[in-house]
Amino acid sequence: MNIQAKKLVLQLVAEHNGEWSWYQLERAVGRLDLVNQFDVTSTALSLVEEGMLLAVERPGHEHPVYSLSEAGRSALDR
Repeated sequence: MNIQAKKLVLQLVAEHNGEWSWYQLERAVGRLDLVNQFDVTSTALSLVEEGMLLAVERPGHEHPVYSLSEAGRSALDR
């Protein structure tokens, strides 16, 4: 998986920590005209599996929202 795509998703999540689901991430990537470059949902799920993101079910949200884990914060600091 593209390291730059992962970093972009981590950056977007950091900017909106705990507020955005895959849908908002997908729209943000689309505004950057990168939506056809990689699969945002797969990238986010991969980052969850790697322990970089946390996916949290929240009342009032149809989909889980993402927040950075400590590992995700560390990865952004590199």
